[in-house]
Amino acid sequence: MDANHRIPIDTAHAILATFGITKPTRAYERYVKSDGFEVNDFSEVLFESPFIINVDWRGWLQEELETIATALETLGQSLSVNLDEDGNQGSVEANGRKAMVKYVPNDEDDFDAVVKAVRTVISPSIEFRESPGNRGSDSWTYAVLPKDEWAELQNVAGPVLSYFFVPMV
Repeated sequence: MDANHRIPIDTAHAILATFGITKPTRAYERYVKSDGFEVNDFSEVLFESPFIINVDWRGWLQEELETIATALETLGQSLSVNLDEDGNQGSVEANGRKAMVKYVPNDEDDFDAVVKAVRTVISPSIEFRESPGNRGSDSWTYAVLPKDEWAELQNVAGPVLSYFFVPMV
């Protein structure tokens, strides 16, 4: 799918509802057309979801993990975060499992390592996906949903979905 492709309104609504956006937002009102959305415009609407985590390279680990924990809590998964005094490293815990995390921008750390650590402790029924634009970028975007919801979205809107999120390796 190219960046100028239009997302049909029914497909857009199915994606938005899965991501917890069930009422028109400012961005929705700005970009919706009678037959759908332009792909480039849709990201502004979709990325308002509480299940999407945007991390700038200057981000602070403690704040980013709080955002992730909030999204996971909404999905019924509790995540405990225990960081050092500086909030740059420590551990995450869930389901009786613990993993070490560290993110210091000046150390050229990659936030993928943090998300991968979180994935090792949460329920296997929950899946993180990443933006295809993460590679070679100074920011990262992730989405988290139950695996069955990803599968349903893949059936309903696979080509559209892959423009925004792909499975993590």
